[in-house]
Amino acid sequence: MKRTFIAIGIALSLGMSAQAKTPKDVLEPYKAYRAAIAAQDAPKALKQSKLAWEAAEEHLGDSKMTGDLAQNFAKVKSGDKATKSQIKAMERALELSTFYGDDAGVMHLQRGVSLLELYSLNKATSKVRKQSKSLIEFAKENELDRSVFYAEVLTLRATTMIESRKGEDIVEVTAEALDVFANPSEFYDSVYPIFAHLYNGFGHEYEEEVLEAALSYQKVMDYVGKLDYETHPVVGRALGRWSHMRGRLVAEGKIDAAKEAGVCDCWPYDIERNESVKPIKRRPPRFSSKALRSGVSGYTIVQFDLSDEGKPTNAKKIVSWPPGLYEKTSLLTLEGWEYSPRAEGETDADRSNLITTIRYVIEDRNGNPIY
Repeated sequence: MKRTFIAIGIALSLGMSAQAKTPKDVLEPYKAYRAAIAAQDAPKALKQSKLAWEAAEEHLGDSKMTGDLAQNFAKVKSGDKATKSQIKAMERALELSTFYGDDAGVMHLQRGVSLLELYSLNKATSKVRKQSKSLIEFAKENELDRSVFYAEVLTLRATTMIESRKGEDIVEVTAEALDVFANPSEFYDSVYPIFAHLYNGFGHEYEEEVLEAALSYQKVMDYVGKLDYETHPVVGRALGRWSHMRGRLVAEGKIDAAKEAGVCDCWPYDIERNESVKPIKRRPPRFSSKALRSGVSGYTIVQFDLSDEGKPTNAKKIVSWPPGLYEKTSLLTLEGWEYSPRAEGETDADRSNLITTIRYVIEDRNGNPIY
């Protein structure tokens, strides 16, 4: 999961009295770090925050300030992965959360989430699994299992179950997370409910619970909205899976009951469409070399008209995910499809605004789709 450049959480703030007591070797790189943060200079922020933390270890040892400075360094973005030093710093910050007095338990969970994020960034699944189990036990022992941070831990734990497609377990852990997000013990703005709904959808889909999966994916779309699908990877994935689940419900004759249960005719299915004309020749799409290298499944929803001879015309993309990966091949594929010629009595409206979804499925070594 991507981390923002400026750390989320408690940032170290030194007032005049604290500055007077802070060793110069700690204070100077800390001030340089803050200046680099303000200037959005990530390399300098990384360097100076590390110097401040290392100086605090030398001069202050085990202390609240040392933990704060370790966290600052750990949360500066250093590239696509976290460095070993940043992992070590976040582990140290977690250890020093005990200096937060009455808030030590919540701080332990919050920093635990940050540590899980770093492990996830480095694809250290076994560490995510082990650390999340420890944090869950800690939360229950300290009556913090209604904390937003506990729910975030549960959501991150669900990621360790996706590759093995443990649908029932994923549904169980994400359902608990969503229950906590809906009624937490403290108010904290979290992005994790979006991920919890997405993973909950995966779990239901793995269990062949199509309606429940569709409703979970729809929750993600409700959170963010249609306009962000191309820039928001979670929404893009959810829209694709929701569209697929909705298509299955239509094919199985269950769409009316699904609509009564809450499946919507929302975007892009709120667009006026004609689905009465069926193809007589449809060849599957080809994967581009770029798509195969990406290792990511995707889709394109296309709107088009039909000529009198049954050839698709005026084709345009409604939505394509991932952006720029499957759009071109989908439009080329559609050009080779054929529909029935215009029949007697058919109007232009009957042969306009047709909608189709072209899907691309890449499988892992076990034959499971990669979404």
